[in-house]
Amino acid sequence: SAEAEAAYGARGELLLARSATSPFQLLAFAGAGTLELGGSGREWRIPAGMSFAFRAPTPVATFVSWLSARAQWTVLDGSTEASPGFGAGIDVTWRERYGVRAAYDRLLRDGTDETTFGLGLTYTFTSGL
Repeated sequence: SAEAEAAYGARGELLLARSATSPFQLLAFAGAGTLELGGSGREWRIPAGMSFAFRAPTPVATFVSWLSARAQWTVLDGSTEASPGFGAGIDVTWRERYGVRAAYDRLLRDGTDETTFGLGLTYTFTSGL
């Protein structure tokens, strides 16, 4: 495929279950990303899935290791393809807001498996509810 000239995306998570007495949590997530393919069009990727995590707070930072499963829809030139995927990673958050995420991701597509390792900065928004 053609190399991307620019790519943009966003992801949101919703905490479904977490107890004050348990380190385990369950989250749902969804996102959307788009990339311009050098004059040959625009590709959209729309993932949605569930994540199971283990949360370990310390006095300095909170560590969250997680495993996720998802479906991802890829839209290119009017055609849509759905593929399964999975991921794993660790998040480290300081002061409940700023953090870093290291993640491994694999998308199982017909004819090829797309594997990605990512490292990024995070910021947490909370509703105060």
